[in-house]
Amino acid sequence: MSRLRLWRRHSETPVVELGRSSPVRFAILFLIVIAIAIYFGFTKAIPFKHGYRLNAQFASAVNIKPKSPVRVAGVDVGKVTGIQRSGSTALVKMEIESKGLPIHSDATVKVRPRIFLEGNWFVEMQPGSPLQHPL
Repeated sequence: MSRLRLWRRHSETPVVELGRSSPVRFAILFLIVIAIAIYFGFTKAIPFKHGYRLNAQFASAVNIKPKSPVRVAGVDVGKVTGIQRSGSTALVKMEIESKGLPIHSDATVKVRPRIFLEGNWFVEMQPGSPLQHPL
């Protein structure tokens, strides 16, 4: 009977060690927290918050750059997320925030200079008439 008792005694976790955490578990948890902090520090994106994505085709988009603002009536409502060459035209990808909605089917966009001599450009959007269907 005493052999059985000794065997049980060694298989149970002592009360002193129940509150302790393993250094390996702590290191893994620390690395995960640091990786998440670095990811959000460099991307500067808020998770699960995405705007409305809109594509516009221009004859020339030489002056527009990614992260250029998209404005409706002088108010920033989004930004340019990418520019692609599509044959002889340029496809400009934009992300519009909820304050820039609704955008109707007769909406128009133009590339405009922000300040005359500075050389910065933005995308000006006219959201269209409410009589048209929203996109």
